[in-house]
Amino acid sequence: MMRVRSFAAVCCSLLMLLPSAGAQTPAPAPVPASPVGMTISPGGSGFIRPYRAPDVGPINLANTNRLDALLRAGKLYLSIQDVIALALENNLDIELQRYGPRIARADFKRASAGSALRGVSTAISTASSPGATMNGVGVNAFTSAGPATLNLDPAVVASYNRNHQTTPQTSSFVTGTNSLVTTTGTTNVSIQKSFLTGTTTSLGWDTTQSLSNSYRNDFNPARSGGISLNVQQHLLQGFGVALNNRFIRIAKNNLRLSDLTFQQQVIITVAAVESLYWDLVSFNENVKVSQQALALAEKLYNDNKKQVEIGTLAPIEIVRAEAEVAARQQDLTVAETQLLFQETIIKNALSRTGVASPSVSEARIIPTDRMNVPEKDAMLPMQELVTKAVESRPDVAQTRIVMANAQISLRAPRTSYYPRSTSPAACAITVWPATSTRCRRPA
Repeated sequence: MMRVRSFAAVCCSLLMLLPSAGAQTPAPAPVPASPVGMTISPGGSGFIRPYRAPDVGPINLANTNRLDALLRAGKLYLSIQDVIALALENNLDIELQRYGPRIARADFKRASAGSALRGVSTAISTASSPGATMNGVGVNAFTSAGPATLNLDPAVVASYNRNHQTTPQTSSFVTGTNSLVTTTGTTNVSIQKSFLTGTTTSLGWDTTQSLSNSYRNDFNPARSGGISLNVQQHLLQGFGVALNNRFIRIAKNNLRLSDLTFQQQVIITVAAVESLYWDLVSFNENVKVSQQALALAEKLYNDNKKQVEIGTLAPIEIVRAEAEVAARQQDLTVAETQLLFQETIIKNALSRTGVASPSVSEARIIPTDRMNVPEKDAMLPMQELVTKAVESRPDVAQTRIVMANAQISLRAPRTSYYPRSTSPAACAITVWPATSTRCRRPA
């Protein structure tokens, strides 16, 4: 019973030390708000909560109410502002990019614990070409070079071994029995923690209890225990905060990088759906022009037919008019086909279900905005336009972040050539039975 109480007391003491040991780990950045359409809740409770994966709800594949509100009498009336709003609400490319900041957030937690980075994706999908992607800049260059980082999370290890052994004795003089029965129980509990300076500390407690049926033992049962404290410091390879926190700094930059990727996805999607909308407007005008051309060709055919009947025109002109009507009918068919195909592309870009919804599939799109050419277009100076583009474009900011990550990573390979030199210091204390206490510093 005494051994069980001692083991429980040491375990409780180590659990109380866990928050203070973890305080040396860099505090994580504030968790961003949950993106629209995603349900994220932290998992677990108590002191293990930071080590539990959060529960991420499934993606919402239903369209917003705006799309149904724009449907009237089987027709979908869209303005350019409605197209932009529907793209921001229902476009699946944007919805997919909402997971980017969450992935970067998880990668930052990995780096804060001392693990290697997985990186974030900067690939962008284009709404104008379904299934097409535009590759972004790489973000994992040089991150694996250099010495391995230390485990910054506290690690608690506990083990218990029990051994029962029966040994026949050739003589009972030594043990006082012809069959020596020995039962040994060993308990080990240790906690280890590393720091960004390259320091590794470990605190261990072990106890051993031995019980035998020997009548010659002075102590039966016999118990012994000890507490050991070890501190190890890297002096050359693996030394320094700048080296050991390089993954944390890169992960922080990747948080900003994932935000810029989402911003770029929104910009490209909005620009793509605007282009699709104005193409639809032009295709509508093309259909109207083709209808007018067909009407003129039919009028010419009727006029030529009357002139041939009264003898003022050669009969060959009727054949030419018929060919012109057939050509104009073909142009009208092509224009109507292009218009229907463009409507299908816009429906897929503005709806999460696309043409799978019967109401959306059968509806014809009626654009309510027209192209207006301004009388005077105020153009800014070219230098000002270039400066504004460099300051505002997300891909330029992404490249700067990637270059900063490369500069951080380039310092790590240099230390790989240093010898592995450490300065250990150990202190071992025997606590049960309390007969000796010794501290040593190895040469």
